Amino acid sequence: MTRGPYDTPGNPLAWLASLTLADQQMFLTELVEACTADGGRPADLIAAWRVTAETCADPAAMAALDGPLGDYGPVPEPPAAGED
Repeated sequence: MTRGPYDTPGNPLAWLASLTLADQQMFLTELVEACTADGGRPADLIAAWRVTAETCADPAAMAALDGPLGDYGPVPEPPAAGED
């Protein structure tokens, strides 16, 4: 088995290995943007991408996401404005 740049022991970003190369590139682009933007929130971005990577690494979760959607019944009308 060959090791990628992220799947070395002890690497805090080892979860990136679960993402496709395109997703890894997108993560890094968004991370740079979050680090350089006024009000950027890199910690929130990292947390969101980590959840995505964990989902991608879970075969059952991916099967559920890739499977047919099905019909979950009618969707209720939202309340009218001011009727919370």
